[in-house]
Amino acid sequence: MQVTVNELRVITDRLLAHLESAGAAEIELEADYYWSIPPEERYDVTKDPGPPTMGQLSDD
Repeated sequence: MQVTVNELRVITDRLLAHLESAGAAEIELEADYYWSIPPEERYDVTKDPGPPTMGQLSDD
């Protein structure tokens, strides 16, 4: 499956326009940490992924 950069731009613009029209000038994130599954395991549905690692939005 392929998605063009232009398609992503349109989707992103629509999402941001929707948030602005709803009066959302800021978005409160309830957590800074998240679980991360390595890319090579993320989309292989034929086997269970290994243990996830932890990521942090403020580091990214």
